[in-house]
Order: sequence, then structure tokens, then C-alpha cells
Amino acid sequence: MPRRETIQQMAERHVREGEALIARQRRLIDKLARDGHPTDDAQEFLRNFLKTQAEHIAHLQRILNSNWPYLRSRSMLTS
Repeated sequence: MPRRETIQQMAERHVREGEALIARQRRLIDKLARDGHPTDDAQEFLRNFLKTQAEHIAHLQRILNSNWPYLRSRSMLTS
């Protein structure tokens, strides 16, 4: 069911989800390395996740620093 969240809440969720994804990818890389498998592709994915996470954090910071209350209070439907 769709939920309502503000733009700020959406950005915060993206940061939280990104943190979880990065942690999971790091665990995967550790497991692959322990089991003797190549990790190059998994590490490339991690680098991409880290870049995306930096964008999520920057977006959230712009919202928090914004003088537009619209960004912090307007609800939107998400799935």
C-alpha cells in the first residue's frame, strides 16, 4: 500500500537504505574473499553504491539546509 512521506523523509529513507545496502555488500565481499572467490565485480558494485550514497547524503543535506519549508513538509505518495 502506498505511504505518505515528506521529501525530507524520503531522502532520509534513501540514506538509511543505502547504508544497509553498503553493509550487505561489504559482508558479501568478505564472504567471497574468505571462500576464495574473485571480488572484483562485487568491489565495483560497492564503489558504485558508495558514490550513490554520497549523492543521497548530499541531497538530504541540501534539503536540511534549504530555506524552502516545502521540501520538509510536503507529503508525497510512494510505493
